[in-house]
Amino acid sequence: MKIRSLIIPLIVLTLLFGSSCETTKEDVQKYLNQGDYEQVYSFLEKSISDRRASINDLDVTDKTAFETGFFGLLPSNSAYASKAADLVSNNHQRIENSQNLEPLLWSYLSEHKTAPKGVYTYLYDTYDFRNPDAQTLSWFQTDSVFLGLLKADLSQTIHENIFATNDLRMWAKAGGFDEILEILDEISRLLREKNAAQGSIHRIDTEQDEAIQFAGSRLSSMSGDRRSLERRIDFLEEQINPGLDESFIFRGYMIALIDRFTITGHPREVYEVRDYYGNIRLLITTETSFQSKGTFSMRVQEFLEIPMQLKQEYGGFNRNIKSYVEVGSSNWSDYLADKAELEDLKTQLSRLNNQIQRQRTSSSNANASLAQTSASLKEELNEEIRVLENQIRSKRRELVDWANTNTSK
Repeated sequence: MKIRSLIIPLIVLTLLFGSSCETTKEDVQKYLNQGDYEQVYSFLEKSISDRRASINDLDVTDKTAFETGFFGLLPSNSAYASKAADLVSNNHQRIENSQNLEPLLWSYLSEHKTAPKGVYTYLYDTYDFRNPDAQTLSWFQTDSVFLGLLKADLSQTIHENIFATNDLRMWAKAGGFDEILEILDEISRLLREKNAAQGSIHRIDTEQDEAIQFAGSRLSSMSGDRRSLERRIDFLEEQINPGLDESFIFRGYMIALIDRFTITGHPREVYEVRDYYGNIRLLITTETSFQSKGTFSMRVQEFLEIPMQLKQEYGGFNRNIKSYVEVGSSNWSDYLADKAELEDLKTQLSRLNNQIQRQRTSSSNANASLAQTSASLKEELNEEIRVLENQIRSKRRELVDWANTNTSK
């Protein structure tokens, strides 16, 4: 009887403990009804941390516990409403079916007309401004929070890359900033006029070149130098590995050595690694030999997708695994040196071409009348270009002035 009297309480305690291990939707709703918003927020935070947060499909009317807690906190007018919005905005990639958040949040905003700033930030950051729709743009152009975000991005683009006309137009259209669009239209018009004037100068030079005869040893020497430069440029362009343009710094975790082999006397090692997102990848090293597991970073080129069978701990499935090849330090140094030399040679070639052009003009005694007329016309066009450039700079200063008054989100 004594043993039985001990067992029964233990069973009751076990049942009570087991039933309290997982917070249910009903528990969350009870916390909300009691105004225990701290408990609800703690549940949301732990769900995300444990990767147990989820949103039901849009065609499912029943909400998950996480969904109940999140959307129950938003209208609470408590500090935890803002904290929950920021939590979800910053960690939405850790939420199952997070793609359903966007339509649900738009629906929430449409119903409540306001929300914590984290909701606005999430909707703004996930919106594709390159494919806008009228209904969403209406929100952006009439809501003060969205307008603040748009002004900040437009101002930042103006400050960082005022020549990115397409991006400037995108933000200006999204925010309905007609004054910016008018300035951009005016700049485009002035640039067209400038290009037309430059085209006229180019045509004058071309016509003049056709009437000028090559003369003098200096011109022959310069032409020979140009051919030498062009041959060297052609050689470098063929020698430079274009694949290195796409190389990048790979950061991951070293798991294990898989294989060793030799290519034309050069040893190679193949490693199993994990990338930043936890994906299994293969790494072929050309210089580096790892001695232990751990994090690492290395410049690599993308190689092939190699069919492999995953370990049993990863499911044992057959899968194509991306592989990368180490870019050796000597190869990278040679590549940078060749690129630098190529750019320098192209600059020399451009300068030499200009010198040859001037030499042709000064060496030619023929068609003096055409040369004089051409010079006069070019001066007029250059003056027109200078005026246009001043007008363009003035318009761009207007953009900067606008940005300076609209820099805070």
